Amino acid sequence: MKKLFLILLVIAVVQQGAWGREKTDIQRQLEKSKRRATTATYTLRHKFAKGQELRWTVTHLATVKTTIRGNSQETKSRTVSTKVWNVESLDAAGNAAIIHSVNDVDMWRKLTDRPEARYNSKTDKNPGQDFAPVAKTIGVPLTKFLISPTGKVLRRESKSAEVEMGFGAVIIPFPETPVSVGGSWNSPSELKLRTEDGRLVKLKTRKVYTLQRVSAGVATIKVKTEVLTPVNDPKLQIKIMHYLTTGAIKFDVDAGHVISKQLDCDQTVIGFSGGESLRQYLTRFSEQWIKTPSAATARRNKATQK
Repeated sequence: MKKLFLILLVIAVVQQGAWGREKTDIQRQLEKSKRRATTATYTLRHKFAKGQELRWTVTHLATVKTTIRGNSQETKSRTVSTKVWNVESLDAAGNAAIIHSVNDVDMWRKLTDRPEARYNSKTDKNPGQDFAPVAKTIGVPLTKFLISPTGKVLRRESKSAEVEMGFGAVIIPFPETPVSVGGSWNSPSELKLRTEDGRLVKLKTRKVYTLQRVSAGVATIKVKTEVLTPVNDPKLQIKIMHYLTTGAIKFDVDAGHVISKQLDCDQTVIGFSGGESLRQYLTRFSEQWIKTPSAATARRNKATQK
């Protein structure tokens, strides 16, 4: 009996040692995989082809509430449009000449004590006075960009000035060098604002991008807009509140284009017109890539329908 006990004890010790070695091997593999995940780098680039057309559904929701001397007004709006990029040409360096247009728009707006206003470019022949300027922009080339693979806007041709609303740059600027998960880069810019007395104020800003993860070829990028110049004047604060957005972008690394984007802004400024004045600005801006069939698939579908 004593001999049997010793044999069983030896077996148990051997098994425990084997389990310990196996556990150590598992831990080693996990640590190795973790190191690979954290040290892997990704070269992020925009990729275009001559004749390519890209479309996104763009949705902008906004609520602005203003209170002055006890009187409050609220403006709510919703705009859904189709953004179109047509790649006109591509040079040897991969720089793409892109024509930007809006194919259609569906707009709704509601102001306190006023009836709702609506306009749908697909169904409404008469846009009315409020939406007439928008109607003139539908289906026509608005801006022509020359964009590098890293997202630099090398040239811009536009008939009208474009207003930066904090919804992100024309295109995501990427770093020249590969970036790892957790890595960040930024895009500096400058805001020029006029004060009530006519002075020109310049504010340094930047958009900070962080690569959060890459899964199944899709990169998730966090983006935040920061105003670096201190702004203590509430009258200036209400002019920049819509710039202060945060959100996330999903980018198809292999295809080289944005799949989706969502930017949010939730800001409140007090005291811009007396101690009891208040303005709340709440908005969401989103883009969703519209997957279109390839030319071959379109031909097959057309042949099937005949």
